[in-house]
Amino acid sequence: MPQFIDAQAPQATLGFLVLGLIFNINAIPINMGYVILAAWVSRRMNTIQNGLVWLERAAGAMFVGFGVKLALSER
Repeated sequence: MPQFIDAQAPQATLGFLVLGLIFNINAIPINMGYVILAAWVSRRMNTIQNGLVWLERAAGAMFVGFGVKLALSER
């Protein structure tokens, strides 16, 4: 039992329900803030991801170049 709910209270269940309701009402604005932040980050990542395509292509070309160099080396 939480400290602020008396174990001997006749309506302990009601106390838990009220505390749970208060917690959820207080948590909704915070969770909505996380949702808005995640949506904003997702939109930003989509624009950044377009630039990453060229970076991945350049890295792939480098690995192909390294492979060709390794294949043509004596050892």
